[in-house]
Amino acid sequence: MIAPPAGVAYNFIVDLGRKARGLGYVGWKTPLPIIIFTILSDDFVIAIAFVSPNNGTLIGNDVSFLYATYVIVSAGVIDLCIWYYVVWSKVLPMMGGYQRRTLK
Repeated sequence: MIAPPAGVAYNFIVDLGRKARGLGYVGWKTPLPIIIFTILSDDFVIAIAFVSPNNGTLIGNDVSFLYATYVIVSAGVIDLCIWYYVVWSKVLPMMGGYQRRTLK
């Protein structure tokens, strides 16, 4: 099994995985109030992550680095996904001279 070493790096990756969530499965119809609540709570979690704790680090927690690292890494992953989608859906078809077909 390939995994990060035990310690701070492992705890960081586990903590990132705990924060991930979605709005249901494909084909489910999620009620609008639940979607709005989820978006607002996620925005709150992102905003509050930039508020510094009293000592400026997460010392005393399971990690010892900058308190906003979780948000910075999460934003980086989202940016990477957006760039991947743009390259896959726009750039490669333009360079390859083909069009993507969508199902109707």
